Amino acid sequence: MNAWWAQSRAEVRMTLRRGETLLLTVGIPILLLVFFSLTKVVSTPTTSRVDFIAPGVLALCVLSTSLVALSIATGFERSYGVLRRLHVTPLGTRRLIGAKIAGVLVTEALQVIILAVVAFALSWRPAVGRVVDSKSRRSWCSARPVAPASVSPSPDDFARK
Repeated sequence: MNAWWAQSRAEVRMTLRRGETLLLTVGIPILLLVFFSLTKVVSTPTTSRVDFIAPGVLALCVLSTSLVALSIATGFERSYGVLRRLHVTPLGTRRLIGAKIAGVLVTEALQVIILAVVAFALSWRPAVGRVVDSKSRRSWCSARPVAPASVSPSPDDFARK
């Protein structure tokens, strides 16, 4: 359990240190939220634009973190040979995948908090059940890109044999 906890903390720290990941997970969603809430580029069915835009941007954040950011991070780790080295540690494949999922869930929680603060500053008044339901339905996506990439061989493995 200690190895899993340490790897989970390392995953969160690495995510917060990567500039491109921060841009993808926080910067672009905030930009989209502010831009579409303040401009009349698209029509919305509600009188308050932010009430319609904020849940969609929250869902976008969860999906982009789960699929894109995690895939990019796993791809970098795979190309640098980190995944191959982690297989020989006491961590193991299942704990590694669990640590990556935990890291993504913590990152998503931070995203939702930051975006909710920005949305509240733009006078968002959410229906609480919708926000929680949207988050829980999409959190399963975090396991999908990790599992195949962490256990399948890379092209370099074939070239060296």
